[in-house]
Amino acid sequence: MDEKSRYVLQSAIAVAAVVVVVPLLVVALDWRSPLSPDWRYGLLGGLLSATAVFVWIGVFLALGRSRWLQWSGRFVAVVALAAFAAFVMREGRFQWMRYQVLSADPLELEAIGNHIVVGYTDLDELRTLLEKRAVGGVFITARNVRGKTMDMVAAEIAELKKLRQLSGAELVQLWIAADQEGGFVSRLSPPLTQLPPLASIVSANADLAQRTEAIANYARIHATELSQIGVNLNLAPVVDVNHGVINPADKYSRIYSRAIADDPVQIAEVASIYCGELLRAGIHCTAKHFPGIGRVYNDTHQENAALTTSMAELLRTDWIPFQELAKNPGVAIMLSHVHLATVDPENPVSISASVVTDVLRKQWLFDGILITDDFTMAGLYYLDGGMGKAAVSALGAGVDLILVSYEPEQCYPLIYQLLEAKREGRLDLARLESSRSRLMRQYVLDFMTNQD
Repeated sequence: MDEKSRYVLQSAIAVAAVVVVVPLLVVALDWRSPLSPDWRYGLLGGLLSATAVFVWIGVFLALGRSRWLQWSGRFVAVVALAAFAAFVMREGRFQWMRYQVLSADPLELEAIGNHIVVGYTDLDELRTLLEKRAVGGVFITARNVRGKTMDMVAAEIAELKKLRQLSGAELVQLWIAADQEGGFVSRLSPPLTQLPPLASIVSANADLAQRTEAIANYARIHATELSQIGVNLNLAPVVDVNHGVINPADKYSRIYSRAIADDPVQIAEVASIYCGELLRAGIHCTAKHFPGIGRVYNDTHQENAALTTSMAELLRTDWIPFQELAKNPGVAIMLSHVHLATVDPENPVSISASVVTDVLRKQWLFDGILITDDFTMAGLYYLDGGMGKAAVSALGAGVDLILVSYEPEQCYPLIYQLLEAKREGRLDLARLESSRSRLMRQYVLDFMTNQD
C-alpha cells in the first residue's frame, strides 16, 4: 500500500473513531440511567472492550505523520479513557451506595424504607431489602408473574409479606402494589383475567342502572383476583379526563386510550363504583394521575411536561373525580411528574410542597395516602439534583410513598441519599412522622376490615 492510500485509510479510521467514541462517552456518563436496564449488563463487556480498542486506535493514530492524524488520535484516546473513568466512577459509586444501604442499621433504614415501594427483577435481592427493612412496599408487574399461575404468584407474595412481619418492622403491613387498570395496562394478565378498559364498559351501557351493575361486576373481578394473590394497592383507576390529546411520540402514557370518559362527573361516578368494590375486598384503589394529565401533550416517561390550565378551570373539570374520590380515606392519590405551572412552575407535582402541602393537604384537607408515579421516569430522574434531592422534597412536602418500579436498582442511591439527608438534618422529620402515622392508620383500618 502506497503512502497516499495508507493516509486515506488512516483518515477514514480517524473519522470513524471520532464519530463513535463520543457516543461511547455519553453512554458511560449515563451508565446508570433507568432507561437502559435491559441492555446495561449485556453491554458491559462490549463497553470495556470498546474502550480498550479506542485507546489503542488513538495511540496508533497519534503516531501518524500528519498533524490531523496526531490530534484526532489524541482526541480518541483521551475520550476513550474518559469513558472508562466515567464508567468506573459511576458504577463504583453505585456499588458503594448499595453497600452503605445494605449495611445500615435496620432501625434507621425502616424510617426511610416505610415510604419506598420498589419493583424487582431479583427475588433474592428483594428478600434482602425486606429483611433489612429498607422498603415498605413491593410493586409487582408483568415480569414477576410471567409463566406463573395465580397460586404461584400468591405464594410468592405471601412469602414477601411474611418476611416483612419477621423483619421486626413496626409497620408490619407490606404494600403490594400493581398496575391492573384493564385494557393494555393490565400488568398481571395473565394469569389474572384480561379485562377491557373501563371506557368500553361505559360506552357499551347507556342505561345508568345497567352501567352501574356492569362496572360493579367488572370491579368485582379485579377485586376478587387481586385479593386472591395478595395485592392490597391497585394503581387504578385512571381518572384523568379524556381531552382527545394524541401525541404520536407518546409511547407510554396514552391517556386518550386509558381515560374512562371525557365527562369528569361521569368519571367520578364510575371510579367511585370501582373503588367501592375494591375497598370492600380490602384493596386500596388509586386515583391517578393528579393533577390530571389528559390535557398534557408530552409524556413524563420520556421528558418534562407542564400543565398550564388555571386552577379555576381544573376545579370545574379535571379535579372533580379526584375531589370526589378523596372523600374516601381508603383511596390513594397518585402524583404525576408534570409541572402544575400556575401553582409551582419549578417543580413536578410529585415533589412540590406548593401542590402537595398547600393544595392537597391544606385546601382539600386530604389525609389519605399520596403515592408518586415511578421515580425512574425521565421527567423526574433527570431533574437537577437527581432522584435523591427529589425524594427529600417529596417526603418533606407530605408524600407518603415513593414508587421506584421500572428500574428497581435505582432504590439504592435514592435510599442512600435519604439516609444522608436524615443524618444531616435536611429531611423534615415532622412530616415523616405525620406520614408514618397515616400509614399506620391505614394498616389499623385494613386490619379491622379484614377481621370483619
